Amino acid sequence: MAWYERNLQAPLFPNQLSEGTLRFLWLITILLSPSAPALTLMDEPEVSLHPELLKLLAAILQDVSASRQIIVATHSPDLIRWLEPGEVLVVEKAEGHTSLTWADALDIEDWLEDYTLSDLWRMGNLGGRP
Repeated sequence: MAWYERNLQAPLFPNQLSEGTLRFLWLITILLSPSAPALTLMDEPEVSLHPELLKLLAAILQDVSASRQIIVATHSPDLIRWLEPGEVLVVEKAEGHTSLTWADALDIEDWLEDYTLSDLWRMGNLGGRP
């Protein structure tokens, strides 16, 4: 395997790529595989990724989710920034019980006029925080 780019004089090989680049290539390979399963589970895919790649990852997750089920667990406000409220399920645990609420069912419509989902998460208005 080698990475070819127009402005590079020679290809880059896996041992020359960053952990984040390799992880991104791995994630994209899984998501865009023609033999992908009907359900794909991912735990914290944002780890080691450059923040600019999170926007691209979110777009690919959205595209792929049109044809199969994708469930992503994340603690990254930078990833959910690029998602729609109806694509984000907020998980909370209180008094030994877990609740699941779609972000679009929360009273955040007015907030979204001025803030992103990641802003609301950081401000504590979205939930899903310890």
